[in-house]
Amino acid sequence: MKKRSVRKIKKKELFKNLTLLLGSIIIFLFCTEILMRIFSEKPPITDKGLYIYLNNSVLPYKLKPNYKGLILDKEIYINSNGFRDKDYTYKKPSNTFRIAVIGDSFTFGWGVEQDETYPEILEQKLNVMKPNNLKYEVLNFGFPNGNTIQEVEILKTKVLDYSPDLVIIGFYYNDIEGIAKKNKSSETKNMFTVIYNLDQFLSEKSRFFSYLKFKLQNTKPIVSIFHKTSTVPYVLNLFEENSTIFVAFKASLQKIGDLTRENNISVLLVVHPLLTNVNNPYPLSEIHRKVRNLAEDEGFSVLDILDYLDGRIRSELRLKTMYDWHPNFIYYNITANAIYETLIKENIIPIG
Repeated sequence: MKKRSVRKIKKKELFKNLTLLLGSIIIFLFCTEILMRIFSEKPPITDKGLYIYLNNSVLPYKLKPNYKGLILDKEIYINSNGFRDKDYTYKKPSNTFRIAVIGDSFTFGWGVEQDETYPEILEQKLNVMKPNNLKYEVLNFGFPNGNTIQEVEILKTKVLDYSPDLVIIGFYYNDIEGIAKKNKSSETKNMFTVIYNLDQFLSEKSRFFSYLKFKLQNTKPIVSIFHKTSTVPYVLNLFEENSTIFVAFKASLQKIGDLTRENNISVLLVVHPLLTNVNNPYPLSEIHRKVRNLAEDEGFSVLDILDYLDGRIRSELRLKTMYDWHPNFIYYNITANAIYETLIKENIIPIG
């Protein structure tokens, strides 16, 4: 009886100590979060009103025409036809080669100025060349939070009205994530998805968590552990060959291929890499290979920006704020230069 009583007392003490420890941790995190909100850098301003919400299952919102505001303290302007660029006529001017760029927030240029987006930089570079007085127009149809299914819809309902000679598609791994959320597939219900979603939630809601991630982004062992337990398995699961999500992504690329072939439009697919300092080996190389193969099956030219980042510290290519992980002007300049080089080298555009 005494032994049982001793064990019972020990269990109670252990439970009490664990409860005190957990309570202390919660109080510490709560107080730290409060202090971070008081003393850390304030979040950059992002105005509301950029979107008009629609009763459309494919495109639930569109960019508000003539919108002016701030995103992460940077001024943006949406033109009268609802995309981030100056106004263009539907009818293509004579002696003009028109390029339409479709993509997500990387193409839109989330967190950079209007003239720092890679479509704008590309247009400036091409028009310096001006062979035979040919003018180049590069239209930015970037769509924040967009996915490949939505890009098909944008191509059909908006881009083709402008009669482009070339379509550039910007692809980032989370473009397929939008398809997964739309389909609400059971294939995404696993431990890695839970960890990944928890990270996204904490990054959005907790200033202390955002600060830790920002400060530890160059600590390779920690970043490597995070990728191995969260991002990489989560993404690889989305790209499983026979998953409904991957099949839907593949079908979307095929639709883009069909639409562009019907209209005699060339396509260049640009693959944007995960900007991580863990690159030996690069954790999503298998995803890049799959996307390249699918694009080439459709007859698209393919450019992988990863090939242009050797020796670059990836954190130097991201916005300098703990509140957002999008690329900065340096990355977009590299991207524009890489596209320019590819267009010339592969004779995708007329150069005289």
